[in-house]
Amino acid sequence: SFAAIEAAGKALLDDGVLEQRVASVKPGDVAQILYTSGTTSFPKGAMVCHGPLLQNNAYAADCMGFDTTDKYLSCVPLFTATGTFYTIALWLAGSTMVITDQFNPQIFCETVERERITGSYFVDTIVQDLKAYPDRDKYDLSSLRTGSGAPLPTASFRWLTETIGMKELVSAYGLSETSNAVVRTRCEDPLEKRAITSGRPCDGVHVRIIDIETGEVLPHSRVGEICVSGYTIMKGYYKRPDEDAKTFDAEGWMHTGDLGELDPDGYLIYRGRVKEMIKPGGFNVATQEIEVFLKTYAGVRQAVVVGVPDARLGEVAYAYIELQDDAHVTEQALIQYCKDNIASYKVPRYVEFVTEWPLTGSQKIKKLELKARAEQTLQARAPQQAEAT
Repeated sequence: SFAAIEAAGKALLDDGVLEQRVASVKPGDVAQILYTSGTTSFPKGAMVCHGPLLQNNAYAADCMGFDTTDKYLSCVPLFTATGTFYTIALWLAGSTMVITDQFNPQIFCETVERERITGSYFVDTIVQDLKAYPDRDKYDLSSLRTGSGAPLPTASFRWLTETIGMKELVSAYGLSETSNAVVRTRCEDPLEKRAITSGRPCDGVHVRIIDIETGEVLPHSRVGEICVSGYTIMKGYYKRPDEDAKTFDAEGWMHTGDLGELDPDGYLIYRGRVKEMIKPGGFNVATQEIEVFLKTYAGVRQAVVVGVPDARLGEVAYAYIELQDDAHVTEQALIQYCKDNIASYKVPRYVEFVTEWPLTGSQKIKKLELKARAEQTLQARAPQQAEAT
C-alpha cells in the first residue's frame, strides 16, 4: 500500500533531512529521467525538471476540470510518462486515482461501474478493445465524463463522446520530453475542435510547423514537422549530447519528429511521425492518412501501415489489418477498395491480417517492430518468388 511505502521512507530518513532536501530543490533541477516509448526508435532518457512537471500537469488537470470529486482510472504502468504525468496532475487537483495492472476491457468496465470513475486514459487500441467487448452494455459507464491520451482518430473520439457519453472528453498531444502535453483542448472547447485537433499550446509553450526539407516556417493549414520551445521542454537526453544536437536547433527549438499542421485558430492537428512518412515514387505520404482510410472499410477494426523497400518505387505501403470478430475481408477486396478511392501511390502493396498487436506499456502499437517484421516477411518470400520465375 502507499501507506507502507510512506512508512518505509520515513524509517530511512527523518523529517528534518527530508525538509532540508526539499528546500534544496530548485524548479530547474532534474526531477525524472523518462525513457521514450521506443515505438519508432531506440528509447532515450528525457531529463524533465520539477518546475515544468508541476506547471504543465496542473494545467492538464485544469483542462479536464479535475477536482476533489473526480476518480481517475489508471490502466497503464506508473513508470511510463503517462503514468507519471497523470499521477502528478491528479495529486495537484486533489482527485482520486484508481490503479489497475493493465488495460483489460472487462476489468475496465467493472472498475468504472464499481468506483464511479469519471476519467481515464485512452489510445485507439483501448477504444477498439472497448468497442469489441461484447458485454460492455451490461455495465453502467455513465459516470465517465472526461479523459485524454494519445491523439485519437476522429471516429474513435466521437464514439467515446456519443456512445459512452463522455461529453467532456479532451484531446492532447505531447511527448516524454515535454513534461506532459504541448497542446491541449479544454472541456469547454467546441466538440469539433476536440474531435479533430489536439488543441492549442499549453501555458509557457510555443509551437511552429516547418517544412521537412527546407526548414522554412509554414503558415497555417500546411503539414510539416512540429517544433516546440518553452518552459516545459526537457533539459536534454541523459548522457546523449549527440541526440541533443539532432533534436534542438540553433534557436533552441526542439524538433519532435512528428507531423502536424496548425488550423487558422491555432489548434494543432496531429498527422503522424516523420519517420512514418513513406515516399513511394517520390510522393510524400503520411501512413496515418492510409490507416484512417483503411478503417473506413466495413469490418476493419484496426489498421497500421509501415513502409517497406521496393525496387521500382523505392518504398511502398505494407498494411497490417485487424478485423472485427464476425468480419470476412480479403486482401484483394481491400486493395481494390483503395484503388477505387485513393491515389494509386497510396494503395498498400501488401496486406497482412493480424489478431494481436505488439504494444508498449502505455498501449501504443510498436510500429518499429511491425516494420522489421514486414521486411523479414518480404525477405523470406524473395527466394520463393525468384524460384517461381
